[in-house]
Amino acid sequence: ARPFAEGVAPVEIDGRWGFIDTGGAVAITPEFTDADRFGAGLAPVQLGDHWGYIDHDARLVIEPRFMYACSFSESLARVFVWGDELFGYIDGSGELIIAPFSDNVGDFSEGLAVATIDGMCGYIDRTGSVVIAPRFEYAGQFAEGLAPVCLDGTVGYIDRGGEFAIPTMFDDGEA
Repeated sequence: ARPFAEGVAPVEIDGRWGFIDTGGAVAITPEFTDADRFGAGLAPVQLGDHWGYIDHDARLVIEPRFMYACSFSESLARVFVWGDELFGYIDGSGELIIAPFSDNVGDFSEGLAVATIDGMCGYIDRTGSVVIAPRFEYAGQFAEGLAPVCLDGTVGYIDRGGEFAIPTMFDDGEA
């Protein structure tokens, strides 16, 4: 079972994934190889080797054509694209908004997403432009205007401009 979102949770029953409602009743019949939580009215589901997206009525909205697909966050979803074998981002219609460019990216939070470029973490905006240069060993999502980052083995918090609001002084941190 995975967390609830939009009133349902993905669950595995007899080796297939579907969704239950908050009362525990099956809301979407378990017929998928895998599934993740809803976001923006759509949920990523795996059919065979490919991932696509369904709506709350279990209608396939975005055809399964990705190696891996993630839940929508701030109206964009991370997808791992066959052939490129890199992550990019799609919108709710399935259109590629940010072309595949990295093997490790995060969900959008407060308009920014973590992106690993040449082995270091930085942040991109919704156009795919790098807005905080990749210089961190680890970087987490923004929350309340700050994001945890690791530099030289210690963790601190940066603001949306990439400046340290809380200097690196902690042993560990999470987004």
